Parts: sequence; C-alpha cells; structure tokens
Amino acid sequence: MNSNIDCPDKGFAIDTTFVLFFLALDLGLSFGSFGFDDLLSVVTLAAFVTIPYLLPAGGEKPEFKAWAFGRALIALFGVALGVAFKQSLGVVLP
Repeated sequence: MNSNIDCPDKGFAIDTTFVLFFLALDLGLSFGSFGFDDLLSVVTLAAFVTIPYLLPAGGEKPEFKAWAFGRALIALFGVALGVAFKQSLGVVLP
C-alpha cells in the first residue's frame, strides 16, 4: 500500500523519549504508595516504551529489541532518579 504521508525521520522518538523520561520520574516520585494510579502509571510507562516503535517514520526502523532496550534503560533511569529525589527530600534538600 502506497501512502502519501510525509513523516519525519527521528522526531517522534525524541518527543516520546522526553515524555517517557518525565513519566518515569513521576512514577519514581510516587514509589511506595502503590495504588491504582501507580498501576496505571506503570501501564502507561510500558506503553511509552513500546508503542512509539509502531509510529510511521521515514527510512528504515532499527531492530525492535535493541530499540526497546534503550528506551527501557531511559525509563529505569527516570524511575531511579525519581526515587533518589524522593529519598533526598527532607534529608539533603529542605
């Protein structure tokens, strides 16, 4: 099927990566309360790790496993940074 949609090469990956990082940071800040909203955040985080791969893009796509692994590392870094920031509140930061 031939489509006439003009798609940017890498723009979607950068935009969704910022959203992924800040969503992971927010999840790390709420770590420990484990309510329904945290479950919803985990599902949304998993969606932002995987679903942007399916967005249309010009050119050849990278291998899914390597691409998803890189995004999962970004998400884990965001969660770890959020947990570290939450732990430092009241101790290191007033």
